[in-house]
Amino acid sequence: MSKCRSLPALVLLVAMLLSLLTGCGMVSTVDVYDGANFIPIEPASNVPVSVLGKEDFIADQNGMPVCKSETFLAQRGVDVSEFQGDIDWEAVAATNVQFVFLRCGYRGASEGGLSEDQKFADNFEKAHAAGLEVGVYFYSQALNEDEAMEEAELVTQILDGRTLELPVMFDWERNDTVEGSRTYSADGEAVTDAAVAFCRRMERAGYDTGVYMNLNTGYHTWDLSKLADYTIWLSDPGPYPRFYYKADYWQYSFTGTVPGIRGNVDLNFRFLPRES
Repeated sequence: MSKCRSLPALVLLVAMLLSLLTGCGMVSTVDVYDGANFIPIEPASNVPVSVLGKEDFIADQNGMPVCKSETFLAQRGVDVSEFQGDIDWEAVAATNVQFVFLRCGYRGASEGGLSEDQKFADNFEKAHAAGLEVGVYFYSQALNEDEAMEEAELVTQILDGRTLELPVMFDWERNDTVEGSRTYSADGEAVTDAAVAFCRRMERAGYDTGVYMNLNTGYHTWDLSKLADYTIWLSDPGPYPRFYYKADYWQYSFTGTVPGIRGNVDLNFRFLPRES
């Protein structure tokens, strides 16, 4: 038999093999948006997939998303730091805001020093007094597990046994705007291990924990298979969450306005399963 005549059979054989591999899960990709481009990914087998999509959201009169999902209830919240200055928490609580994430501290983007957020104690006391559910976040620039443990120890000291209704979030961000940024070329596996170390330390202190991420770090930095047991807080401003994987919290705007807070503030949803 000539080589030409054997070619269709070879193509068919390859197609059958690819079909079998795909059916077994060995070759299976999906196209996702990473904040800049559509890219193919091979989904992590142990990470829950999002069931929320464009059809679950509409825009209100101000262009902000409203969740219409029949599966999830979306509570509204904000996240703040010392940059918001003095906040009238009673005025905030009088709106439809039900929870808040407070920055408790941070590591410098270039010099790497550790600091407490200067408004944390005041914000914590007054937000709780106003009846809001409170969680905290630490702005991390850790490069390894040792630095993440330093950050976790500082958070433990700052909290000093305070009760939280919501998790302590590891807010690691790849900083590409500060000259001399220590995280610009950070290794994803090392950063993931740092996040796990931070979360485990906070769990030992008695707190629920989680990791903050955007689309880019979610797909290009984190090893999500190692973070499957933790709360995910997605930053993806827009009309609906575009992350392929399940997010427990969604930061949908950097430019929100809320009575009691001067200037712009980050707006969030917390997704809770509706009772059947």
